[in-house]
Amino acid sequence: MIFYVLLTYGNRPTGPIKSHPAAKAQLALIDRIASLNPRIKAEVVFDYARSVEGLHSLPRLEKVLASLNDVDGVKVRLDDLSRLFRIAKMGDRERLLEELQVFGSSLYSVKHKKTLSNFSTGEIHNLILHAEKSNLPAQQERAGDTANARAASLNSRKGKSIAVAKQLQAVKNELLRREVSAVNQNVADEANARGIRTTRGGKWTAQNVDRMLKSLERV
Repeated sequence: MIFYVLLTYGNRPTGPIKSHPAAKAQLALIDRIASLNPRIKAEVVFDYARSVEGLHSLPRLEKVLASLNDVDGVKVRLDDLSRLFRIAKMGDRERLLEELQVFGSSLYSVKHKKTLSNFSTGEIHNLILHAEKSNLPAQQERAGDTANARAASLNSRKGKSIAVAKQLQAVKNELLRREVSAVNQNVADEANARGIRTTRGGKWTAQNVDRMLKSLERV
């Protein structure tokens, strides 16, 4: 089973594309499809292009399509055929379409669940005029990566904050056991003397001790 991946941003790859940011969403889809067909080996073909003027801008796709032109039943699959048109100028899209239609029965769009040769007139119209309106898996993946990174960072800071708050609570409890007044300033002084630092590496004051201990109550 042959899959096609188009890289349209990031550095030009010099080796495997598994970790390339522009490939992640497309490869994830390929993995899902391959998992449903464990007996079939997945072959991935890719091009790197910032813009497309015609099929010659996608030399590997052009080569594999040409090799399959006389082979019945074998198709090149890509996540969304609109992907090929998004980075083509409006004036180049009709030429690209004409060149691809020669191989229409061999080019399968997973999103549309059909080969290019089976696209309706309306779907062809959308390829030419509205390719940008199609969902962009790669952009969704980038947005997802950013959201995940922010969530991970927030969770990391929250975890660190809780750990420090527990240290302060332990200091306060020890002061109480020693029958020393456990007011916030005394907790701050004791924490500073022990080398316990705030989450930002600073020293404790009565005010930030108060905030930190109250945050622990909300956990």
